[in-house]
Amino acid sequence: MIIIHEYPLSIVEHHGFRKFVGGLQPLFKVPCRNTIKSDIFKIYDFERQKTFKMLEKNTSRVAITTDMWTASNQKKGFMALMAHFIDQNWNMQSRIMRKLSTLTVDNCTTNDAIINILLDKLPLGSLAMGGRLFHMGCCAHVLNLIVQDGLSVIGDGIERIRDSVAFWTVSPKRDQKFEEAARQLGISSTKKLALDCKTCWNSTYLMTSVAITCKDVFQCLKQRDSQYTSLPTERDWEFAKEICNRLQLFYEVTVMFSGSSLTSIYWYVIHGIMGMAAVLDPRYKLKFVELLFHVLYGEDRVAVELEKLKELVYSLFQEYECNDPGVKDNNQSVSGISSRSSASSSNHRVEFIKLLSNIASIANQHNDLGCTTELDNYLKEKLLPKDMEVDSLL
Repeated sequence: MIIIHEYPLSIVEHHGFRKFVGGLQPLFKVPCRNTIKSDIFKIYDFERQKTFKMLEKNTSRVAITTDMWTASNQKKGFMALMAHFIDQNWNMQSRIMRKLSTLTVDNCTTNDAIINILLDKLPLGSLAMGGRLFHMGCCAHVLNLIVQDGLSVIGDGIERIRDSVAFWTVSPKRDQKFEEAARQLGISSTKKLALDCKTCWNSTYLMTSVAITCKDVFQCLKQRDSQYTSLPTERDWEFAKEICNRLQLFYEVTVMFSGSSLTSIYWYVIHGIMGMAAVLDPRYKLKFVELLFHVLYGEDRVAVELEKLKELVYSLFQEYECNDPGVKDNNQSVSGISSRSSASSSNHRVEFIKLLSNIASIANQHNDLGCTTELDNYLKEKLLPKDMEVDSLL
């Protein structure tokens, strides 16, 4: 409990805590802070050795993400290195960090410099593909930068909406007055006004989307309260509505990136591994990427970019094949498929789903690859229905 909630060690000496524990079990003797400190170090050493042994036995590589953490009790900053890997039982594991595959960091020049230093220190022979896949840009962070740049175009309008929300949420009295005006106008909402964080566009999206539904309330209160002077203009509301319609899909993507179970200058670095993920998805495979490359690059560059991706996929396959003497060519079909439907109700995805359907139809008519390796055999098989869920670890 002390570790989980970051309580001070001195809590065991607090009179209230001792009285509480005594009420639960009068016979229990509360240890002193030095004993607690010693026990915490023992737990740390045990878990540390346990993690080392797990990583030593594990044959897969480790992907790393970095993040800055702040201790709530000391307000000190720490860089956390989180290791993600697949264990011997094919379960995803996460530990705080030896065997490396990739390092995912935020998009800033400081991190770029750190990556270069690490590459100089690490033997390239120990990295997958000689370090070609080592540096991964954080998709959610890059997406945040893209959207923030777009929001800056209508910065004044967003600022007036932000000031309005701040004015009516600054105190319980004003908040109550706002809700009363909304009831009088017959405006009901399941979400309350909430001020955003300027550096997090997704909170700006949520704030703006709620404010739009309360547009008439703001206008009504402008007539009642002379202190309220930051009413957005009609043009501000039009821009805000247009922006929210376009940000909805970005918001859903960010939520997906942020799931615990689950481009810009980094595109040329990360598109290879993203392409490999699509190729290894039995619903899309190589034909899916090829047709998307037509959209992204145009006819002139499709062949070149596709060849780069194929070379990357086959090189990685050969590297894993060489490192695993038990791997032999076979003609087994892909497993791990469930029949649960994953249809989405989002209107923003309709056109994309149509594109996927067309790609699947075309790809199943062009399976002309030779079958010389397990990878060739996999690529030759027909695509699975796009509404099937796939366990990527199986």
